Amino acid sequence: MIPAFMAVTSVDWQSGHTAVVAASCRETRKKTERGIRMRSIMSLMVMIIACLTIVTRANAEETPVRATIDSDGVQRVVVLGGGYFLRPKHIIVKVNVPVELKVSKEPGWVPHNIAMDSPEAGMAFEVSLSEEPKLVRFSATKTGTFPIYCSKKLLFFSSHREKGMEGRVEVIE
Repeated sequence: MIPAFMAVTSVDWQSGHTAVVAASCRETRKKTERGIRMRSIMSLMVMIIACLTIVTRANAEETPVRATIDSDGVQRVVVLGGGYFLRPKHIIVKVNVPVELKVSKEPGWVPHNIAMDSPEAGMAFEVSLSEEPKLVRFSATKTGTFPIYCSKKLLFFSSHREKGMEGRVEVIE
C-alpha cells in the first residue's frame, strides 16, 4: 500500500509503476528535508554573524577616543554623524586646551546637527552637519562629562537624540 503523501492519480496499479513513483516520492521527500535543513542551518549562521557584527560594532562605538594634541597645541577629533548615531560616542579632551572637532554626516537626506549646551564648561554650540566637514572650536573650562547630541526633531516623532544620536565629551585634567 502506498502512503497518502505518495499518491499519484496517474499510476497504473497493475504494471508496477507504483514502486517507481513511491521511490521517486521518497527521494523527493529526502531532498526536500535536506534542503530545509540546509536553509535552516544557513539562516542560523546568518543570524549568528549578524548578532556578532552588531555586538562588535556597538563595542567599537563605545570605545573612548582621546583627542590628539597637535604641534600647535590644539586637540583634534573627527566626528561622523548620521542614521541616528554619533561616532565616536565618547570623546576625551583636556581642560583648558583648545579643541577642534571636524564634524560631518554620512550621505543621506535626513538633516542632522551636532550640539552641546554646557556654557558653564565653555562648550555651547549647535552646528548643522553636512557631507562636507565643518570645524567646531571650543575650550573646555571645567572637568566632567557633558552630553553632545543632535537636537533635530520632526513634529511629534522622537528626537534624533532620543533615537541614539548622542554621545559624551569627558573633560579631564
